[in-house]
Amino acid sequence: MKKEWKWMLIAFVTVVLFRSGILHGAVYNIIGTNNNWPTVWNVVPGLSDPSEGLSRYWVDFVGDASYPVAYWAVDSEYVYFRMRVRGNATPNDMSDSFFVLIDRVGLGQEYVPEYGFAWDNNIPTPNQQDQHGLEMQVLGALGNTWGTTSMDDIDGSSGQKYANDINGGGRTTDGYVRLTTDVPGGDFGQTMFLDFAVSWWYLTNYTGLAPTQQWRIAIASVGNANDHSRLGLNGDIVGASVNDPVSTGWSGILNVPEPSLGCFGVAVLVLWLWGIRSKKDKDRADCLPLFR
Repeated sequence: MKKEWKWMLIAFVTVVLFRSGILHGAVYNIIGTNNNWPTVWNVVPGLSDPSEGLSRYWVDFVGDASYPVAYWAVDSEYVYFRMRVRGNATPNDMSDSFFVLIDRVGLGQEYVPEYGFAWDNNIPTPNQQDQHGLEMQVLGALGNTWGTTSMDDIDGSSGQKYANDINGGGRTTDGYVRLTTDVPGGDFGQTMFLDFAVSWWYLTNYTGLAPTQQWRIAIASVGNANDHSRLGLNGDIVGASVNDPVSTGWSGILNVPEPSLGCFGVAVLVLWLWGIRSKKDKDRADCLPLFR
């Protein structure tokens, strides 16, 4: 029985590691190096997306109930979002833009993005990441569909990064971007995780976003174009298409911050299960002398 319990524990931990993306291939710290990324993530509710079969497969979001398309996490310093895209690539393959769009519940029109985090990698040379990179966005033009809607940088500049943008004003710890390859994706095959981190300090000082709010999120990409392009252009929108109304493709409500299990929680769960098993073994051992 002890050997059986050992293999059950190994199987449980392996599933946790695979589903959380801890087992993976290469990790690229595209913008900054954050040593405190979450190890366990919450699934963003209400989102799934099939493969669109895009030739630029790395802008093709994929995910289902078993291998979710989007995750999120929070701690005292940052809010984090994770997106699953198809295939394997490197940052050098990408000249695209990726968006986490935020509808703050109770602010303005519902199911419309008031804010967004955008990684703009459509840049002439790699040394311009400091001018583009991870950018804070606000609604630019609202159309009847996703394909006629666009976002704009919060600092109003498409070519420079000013103090009110993420990592603006010489700051370097407002936001991070990370790409993880070779993540198992079930029927989707090998996938990648694209992770964003944005600090609460930045958000509370320069935007209307803060803890204790309720958000909905939508996720979009633009293929081979910058973050001022029409959303979904040559790319993808999770749970929607460029011809769908902007009110489609939104997640369920996220209560910010939402408690997460985290590594500590997983460890507690494993120890709790181990304790139950150990107690049963002890009780059985205590009873044996009665029947000898």
